[in-house]
Amino acid sequence: MWKGPKQILVALAALTGLWAGTAQIQAADEASLATAPSGLNQLDKLFTLPAAFNSGVTNSASIANVTNASSPNTQAIQVINGKKQMGGFWSNDANRFDINKDATFKMWLYLGSSTSTSKAGDGMAFVLQNDPNGSATGGGLTQSEVLDTSKFNSSDGLMRWGFMGATGSNSGNNMVVIESAPNLVDASAAVKVTDKTKNREITTGSQLKAKHKVQYDYQLTYQSGQLDWDNITAELNLPKYVTFDSAKVTYADGSEQALTAPTADATKVDYSLNKALSASQKTATITLTGTANDVTVNQNTTVTSATFKNKVFETSTEAPDYLITVDQPMGIYIRNNPYTVANGEDVTIKGIVAVENSEQLTNDKVTLHPTVNGQEMPTVQMSNDEESGFFSYKIKASQLHVGNDNKLEIWASDPYENESPVGVANITVTGGELSFKSVSKNSTFKSITLDGQAQTTDREDDWQLVVRDSRGKGSSWQLQASATNFKTTGGQTLAGDVLFREGDKTTVLNSNGTVIDSHTTTSDNDDYDVLSDWTSKSGILYRSNAGAVPGSYTGDITWTLTDAPK
Repeated sequence: MWKGPKQILVALAALTGLWAGTAQIQAADEASLATAPSGLNQLDKLFTLPAAFNSGVTNSASIANVTNASSPNTQAIQVINGKKQMGGFWSNDANRFDINKDATFKMWLYLGSSTSTSKAGDGMAFVLQNDPNGSATGGGLTQSEVLDTSKFNSSDGLMRWGFMGATGSNSGNNMVVIESAPNLVDASAAVKVTDKTKNREITTGSQLKAKHKVQYDYQLTYQSGQLDWDNITAELNLPKYVTFDSAKVTYADGSEQALTAPTADATKVDYSLNKALSASQKTATITLTGTANDVTVNQNTTVTSATFKNKVFETSTEAPDYLITVDQPMGIYIRNNPYTVANGEDVTIKGIVAVENSEQLTNDKVTLHPTVNGQEMPTVQMSNDEESGFFSYKIKASQLHVGNDNKLEIWASDPYENESPVGVANITVTGGELSFKSVSKNSTFKSITLDGQAQTTDREDDWQLVVRDSRGKGSSWQLQASATNFKTTGGQTLAGDVLFREGDKTTVLNSNGTVIDSHTTTSDNDDYDVLSDWTSKSGILYRSNAGAVPGSYTGDITWTLTDAPK
């Protein structure tokens, strides 16, 4: 399949004159160079300089440090520096580039002094090769041709690259500074912003309250590369409405580098990292700590970018845009406190939420947080239908109990994390009464067939006896029963007795009251069915004597309900 040509850009800057100045490059012959641009260092990690080529010729190339003060941390390769020399260097295997991908190389070349151009050496050539001899390839490279990448015969597209130079009877002094090349460093940058007062991460669109502590952590991570990522400069754009008071760098090995905190009005700050990042020192974290300004109106910090770079690599990240909210004091006040309400009735508590000089707060932005008698209730939004700052909160009767120890605890908050103290409403629920909820007007015993023997009968289903106590939970009462003789309409008395039987105990009811039940209430509105545990053989019964005569008899049973001590 035909493949289109790939773009390989090589920028070569040639210097043929020597200018006056003090800058020097330290090479084997101490040759001096007036100026040299900023370029790469750590060249021994990128290139191989063989001692000799496969032709047997000694390699004259060497690496030296540029001493130009304007080009710090720069190295150059001196290819040749005399007569009858051959010099060159090749990228090592890890520093090969892929001819199937676009790539850019930028090199600065020194081709000798302008005073010796008539006797200059043969010069230098930029060379791509896939020779099986590897870095020992060299000697001969005398005409130029259009680059046809297919001729490299490379299965993976990876090629060595470098420079070769040679001299004959004429001398020459040729040097190369590599300004940029592909695939030297791969690293990433990320930033995390934390509300240190609340110990939570701040993301785009979130909020940070005024006067809260805030921390920015910019983490740089070395992924891979042929060079260490050294001499890193950090250019940090700073958020609005945050004042920083400390700054530092923490490296993967645990060491720290102190930094000067940004000034209060700074919009940007630049830092230089003392240590390089590499496979053995993968991370560095720049930490800025400060405080959100005490704004009077909510303010956005805006998105802030940060760039981290050196000569060979650059990466960037963005800190989130978030809202700094007003630190607004709030108060809450209960009106008409304390409250008194009858048992069984709802009560409405009135109050005011006070916010001084608020420029952005309306009722519907205030949330009430109520707790009734220790039970947390659903939150309630204040209403714009009420006067500004005023609220009403209704408590149902079922949430209250009889007594003077009912309590509503309520506090307010706004969307910006401002909170009021807790307001307390004291509520007294007055007691109700002790009464009969339901009593049958007429009740009957089951019929007795007289046979000359004493017989006992129980009740028909028309009995009702329910006590209601609305005096409050924990109230107590006693129920007494008394009975008269049963007689016919003609005045004949039934020979027999009204009985009350409970367990093994049987009591004859007469005109004196007999306690038949007692109870302590479990709620403020307590309904108690006295007959609920009576059976056909317990409760109120009737026993006829042997001398009883047939007839229809009636009598009175009187129920007496009395308050009893708790």
